[in-house]
Amino acid sequence: MPHPNHLRWAVNCKTWNISETELLTCLQSIQPEECTRIGRFRFRRDAILALTGRLLLRKAVCETLNIPWNEVKLGRTARNKPTVLNILYQSNTPLHTRTGLDTAFDTDEANNIECLTGWQYNVSHHGEYSVLAGEIGRMCGVDVMSLDAQEDIDDFFDLMSPQCSKKEWIEIRSSDCPLEHFYRIWTLKESYIKATGEGLHLDLQKAVFAQDKTCAFDEWGVGVVAMETKFELDGEQRLDWVFEQSYLDANHCVAVGLGPICDELASSNVRERESGKVRVFEHISTQTLLKGLTTVDDSVTLQYARAILRKPWSVHEDLF
Repeated sequence: MPHPNHLRWAVNCKTWNISETELLTCLQSIQPEECTRIGRFRFRRDAILALTGRLLLRKAVCETLNIPWNEVKLGRTARNKPTVLNILYQSNTPLHTRTGLDTAFDTDEANNIECLTGWQYNVSHHGEYSVLAGEIGRMCGVDVMSLDAQEDIDDFFDLMSPQCSKKEWIEIRSSDCPLEHFYRIWTLKESYIKATGEGLHLDLQKAVFAQDKTCAFDEWGVGVVAMETKFELDGEQRLDWVFEQSYLDANHCVAVGLGPICDELASSNVRERESGKVRVFEHISTQTLLKGLTTVDDSVTLQYARAILRKPWSVHEDLF
């Protein structure tokens, strides 16, 4: 059973040989605008990973807030951060008077309401995995990254040079595994901007991370969660943020960024993190993911599902 104050879920889609009837059921179990967004992906892998993320998010809301599957209302803020509209509409704020699922809520206001009323969730997908992180009483962001090889690391680092500070590049290039170290720093940055919802509005060089140079999977393995990352924002060390780093397997690293604890929910249970409690990602099977699905939009057709399945798996057609 998951801890009542957090969720860490991961689904490996590599072995999911999804049938057209399964895909149709999944597509009918999410909101129409989400289904449309998934259908726009050029490659089948991206569509399946994104769909898995939406299913994880609905499953999390159902289990933590006890809202029936077909009554979960998901939306996005003005900066495109996913949010749970059930929480925003039920809050005692001016947002309660707003109607419509396409309302562009203010990101900071939505973050505050979600933290005050309980849960905040975030999803990410890359490589073979879709992941979800959920936390009660604080902003939450997650990012997963496939540790893809690069033909020319120096050229790749030159291309990505504007994304990291000078201090970070010194740390990356002096590491025993520079590329893997870069990917880990990248997931940390992404987890932060996804937690705050800032996205492209933030200069990534202002969010500076320092971590242990020992970063190889061979020395960590699965199940180890590092929480010693140091974080500076605009030159100021931020001790009110916590970052978790771990590996899902030898080819995927993941980071979770957690903002300041909401004072109204700063109970001993929420603060247990400071006593050394770690959150390890639970690997969820596709069979478990599909349990309890309920139809949200029955207008999705089998032809629509088949069109997605006919798309190439990826740019390289690397079929699983």
